[in-house]
Amino acid sequence: MPNTTATVNGPLHAVPCAHCGAPQDLREADKDMLVEVGRGCVCDHCNRTSEIVGVREIKVVVMRQI
Repeated sequence: MPNTTATVNGPLHAVPCAHCGAPQDLREADKDMLVEVGRGCVCDHCNRTSEIVGVREIKVVVMRQI
C-alpha cells in the first residue's frame, strides 16, 4: 500500500519539519551532497525523522534596466 502521508516543502534554508513544522536549515547537508531522495532528516526541534521524497532545483534570474 503506497504511503499517502501529506508532504511539506520549502526553501533549502527553511524546510519545515513534516511532524512539527519547525524550519530546518539543510544548506550544510546540501554542501555534503546529503540532500537526496530517500535520505532521512532529523528535526532539531522535535527530534523526529522525516524522509526526503523529492528535490526540485530552481533557478531565479534577476535583471535590471540598462
